[in-house]
Amino acid sequence: MTNQKKGKNTQDLVVKSNRIITAFQNLSLTEMCLIQLAIVDARDTEHGLDVNKPLNISAKRYAEVFDIQIDTAYKVLASAGKGLRARYFTFLDDTGSKIETNWVQQVRYVKSEGRIEVIFTIAVVNEITRLGSHFTQYDLEFIATLNSIYSVRLYELIVKWLSAKKTD
Repeated sequence: MTNQKKGKNTQDLVVKSNRIITAFQNLSLTEMCLIQLAIVDARDTEHGLDVNKPLNISAKRYAEVFDIQIDTAYKVLASAGKGLRARYFTFLDDTGSKIETNWVQQVRYVKSEGRIEVIFTIAVVNEITRLGSHFTQYDLEFIATLNSIYSVRLYELIVKWLSAKKTD
């Protein structure tokens, strides 16, 4: 993939709240990649993120974006889906109240079609779609070739702080 200048093409733009960026620290690399691909594909397909509609993530698309073998892609997706079902995170909402939530409410495995379907929880959908303030964005291609969870986290933190006007 070629790097694209900011504002030129938003096709693979990952946008999420800074609270989600912080919560990503407890995810595996494949779980993080699955969520980022789901964010991009939800916008690209114009289905959006909805707690009542599953998002389809195909092994073929995952393999293309993250440069892995297609034979392995479904196994990686299935493992990431299972991991996301078991994980939760905590954050403070706008009123300062503590929220504890899972990442996904449902994962459906459609092995015969080489895809999985995920439905995010309300809190995750809200944090990905509320873009009034305190959000970070970058092109998916910039993290697609990173092969370490630490390199992806570092990249997201750098992007997050580059866009900050000031630190508290």
